[in-house]
Amino acid sequence: MSAAALNPTDIQAFTAEDFSPPDAFVNFCTNGGQPLASIIGGKRVPGSMNAAIDVINPGTKEVLARVAEMGYDEVNLAVECGYQAYHGGWKNTLV
Repeated sequence: MSAAALNPTDIQAFTAEDFSPPDAFVNFCTNGGQPLASIIGGKRVPGSMNAAIDVINPGTKEVLARVAEMGYDEVNLAVECGYQAYHGGWKNTLV
């Protein structure tokens, strides 16, 4: 059947609302109602700002998760860990 022969009623469109994330993903994201910590230097860092940032599903506008907001010290630690990883041999790692 050619595209010209299709009736508009034969075409089905799917939207983000037609799909739902897997339960394991939802359980991870909801984290028992607590904001997700960041991973810095291989360790969980909860953040020091006593605030959280909503992660929004752009298709449904629902809040998927809340992530702990990082402060000055956590950001500096993340930059330092990234620098050490890059200059400590990671940049030469074959993928």
